[in-house]
Amino acid sequence: LAGLSCRFQEIKSARGLILSILVFPRADADPGAFRTLTEDIIAIVEKSPDAGCPVPLDGPGITWPPPGVELEARTAPGYHLIRRAKVLTQTLLAYLIMRFGIRIGDFQPSTYIQQVVENSDFRKYADGLRMIIDGTPELADALEKRLKSASKVALYGIHQQDSAIMTCFTQSALRPNHVHFIDGAQGGYTAAATAVKQLVKSENLC
Repeated sequence: LAGLSCRFQEIKSARGLILSILVFPRADADPGAFRTLTEDIIAIVEKSPDAGCPVPLDGPGITWPPPGVELEARTAPGYHLIRRAKVLTQTLLAYLIMRFGIRIGDFQPSTYIQQVVENSDFRKYADGLRMIIDGTPELADALEKRLKSASKVALYGIHQQDSAIMTCFTQSALRPNHVHFIDGAQGGYTAAATAVKQLVKSENLC
């Protein structure tokens, strides 16, 4: 767990809703049909002027102490009180550097924030499509309509909330390969996955 942290504030929706979306192919689904579905979902999002990455261009807000200080202290080795004091000290220093844009050696806060935005993992495809987007209620309705039309091809879950959270994996702030995982702040992917499981359960009962 070294390098994991949660030091940024919750990211409030700028467009109305933060949508956590999960889309998985059914076991007997035609691969081509599922690929078309995921392409349609991405196209609906990208064509909408009121949707996009939930992370603002100037980065998420910062505060001190950070909201994830206890979680970060628990993942560090050593005695808890010492770990917590160390995390508080480190995060205070980081807060002052970021808040006032202080350049330290090769570290430039503005460059780091730009990398945070660019490296935000809000959309990915593995066994299915996973997305966290900032959009309008109208966009949410359009996405749900398209997903319902493909009920024989895919299982899906959508969860709506008003903010997102960022969990960071930063082994070195001097290298550009840090990754920032985005999820909804009130349920997120967990709630969307629960909706998928409920859909499977209801179909098995029929």
